[in-house]
Amino acid sequence: MENLSEKNSILGCLPKAFLGNFALGFLALIVGAFWGGPRMAILPETGRTIFFFFFILYGGITIWSIFSMNKKRRINDLQTEGPFKYVRHPMYGAIIFLLNPAMAFLLRSWLLLLAILPIYFIWKKSVSEEEAELTKVFGRKYLNYQASVWPFFPNLFAISKTAFFAGLGLAVFAVLFLILNLPAFYLHWVDWEKEFVVPEFQPIVSELPGPSEEQKPKYDKEDSVVINKINIDAPLVMISGISQKELNQGLNKGVIVYPGSALPDEPGNLFLTGHSSVLPWNKTPYGQVFAQLDRLAPGDRVAVYFQQEKYEYEIVKKEVLPPEKVLLKHQKNAQTLTLMTCWPIGTALRRLVLEGVLIE
Repeated sequence: MENLSEKNSILGCLPKAFLGNFALGFLALIVGAFWGGPRMAILPETGRTIFFFFFILYGGITIWSIFSMNKKRRINDLQTEGPFKYVRHPMYGAIIFLLNPAMAFLLRSWLLLLAILPIYFIWKKSVSEEEAELTKVFGRKYLNYQASVWPFFPNLFAISKTAFFAGLGLAVFAVLFLILNLPAFYLHWVDWEKEFVVPEFQPIVSELPGPSEEQKPKYDKEDSVVINKINIDAPLVMISGISQKELNQGLNKGVIVYPGSALPDEPGNLFLTGHSSVLPWNKTPYGQVFAQLDRLAPGDRVAVYFQQEKYEYEIVKKEVLPPEKVLLKHQKNAQTLTLMTCWPIGTALRRLVLEGVLIE
């Protein structure tokens, strides 16, 4: 399509490469539908917003390329201006790195996003045939151009060493951050249609006469917090102090009842906190127990089992606060719940806080 003389096809390798691109993308969607995932755990509105962002960039680069290419085509010369100054095949690169991700976010498919890697090699193989024709047409001029400009992505090192090293540093940091917090990010961003559902615990049936109306039913379950919406069933851990060592030891065993908070059977605020992420060398099964806490919204239910009784709370408020703004509430005439975890995942910059009220 790009940089070809008039005696060559105006579409270049586009039909062949785009067909391979479409086939591989469609296969990724079929496999994802068969497996029931992995789906991006984002709202449809978020997916559409990201789609429009990438699509607008894709459209802008494509229009810029066509406009620049048409001017050169009038004099049948090698196109090296406009986007071609930075990328040999900007329209193809836009399809690979902008249009494909746009569709992946719109359809919320991780497999389609991961398919960009083999899709890149489809385009690379297809464009090699087109470049052989370009070399025949423009000779040494095209070989020099080919040696200095990358095919699908700008050579930041040649354009700006400062931008290159800044981008490299950010990329290395992002990769390390992702690796160190991979289990938490997986829980937070990846969905499957077939999910484990925490079983509903039934009251103990006794051979003795049943409890009076004032008595609560008993459950054969240890003290724990259960949130069916995000598949949490974690033990409640009592700690006596608030030193960092005591807090960390408690968090590694489950969800801690923060010292000073009311117990479920008392008036006041039951304050629970758990890990959203831990470093890989911290071997605890509860390192990501609250990684999906932000999926809860007002109206969702949280069950707390305490001394064989069940207390059910309804979420009424959700907010992200600086650590110093999170307070343990002391109430006398109400039974409330607070859930807290470090946020965003992998950091301790802020706190995600949800508040609930006892409903039964």
